[in-house]
Amino acid sequence: MALVLGLGGFVLTALNRTGSSPAQTVMLGGAFLGLTVLMHLWVRYTAPWADPVLLPAAVALNGIGLAMIQRLDLAYEVNEQWQFYVGAKQLIWTLLGVILFCAVLFLLQRLPAPEALGPLGHVVRPGLPSSCPSCPSSVRASTAPASGSGSAP
Repeated sequence: MALVLGLGGFVLTALNRTGSSPAQTVMLGGAFLGLTVLMHLWVRYTAPWADPVLLPAAVALNGIGLAMIQRLDLAYEVNEQWQFYVGAKQLIWTLLGVILFCAVLFLLQRLPAPEALGPLGHVVRPGLPSSCPSCPSSVRASTAPASGSGSAP
C-alpha cells in the first residue's frame, strides 16, 4: 500500500501536468520496490521485534514527498526557475537516509547490553533481541524457528 501511494502520486502528478505517464515509471517503481524490500528484510534480520507499522509509514511519506517534489519540479521547469529544481537531490537524500538507517540498525545490534551503557542504554536499544536476557523464555522462543515435526520428541 505504501508503494502504491508513492508511485501513484508520482504517476498522477505527471499525468496532471503533462498529460502522459512518465517514461521512467517502471524503472522508478522497480527501484523503489527493491529498496523497500531490502529495508524490510534488513529490519526483520536486525530488529525482528520492531514495530511493523513504522517502515511502511516512512515509505509512504517518502513516496508522497517525492511525488510533491516532482510536481514542484515540473512547475519550475515550465517557468524556467532552475534555481529551485531539487528532484535529483531529494533522491540522493533518500538513498543516504536508507544507508544510514541500515547502518544504525547494524550498529545497534552489536552494542553491549543496555545495562553496560547506563540509563541511556535503555532508551537507545529497546526491543532488540540481544538486549533482553531477562525476557521470559516464551518471548524468546516465539522468535525461534518452528520445528517441522509438529510434536515434541
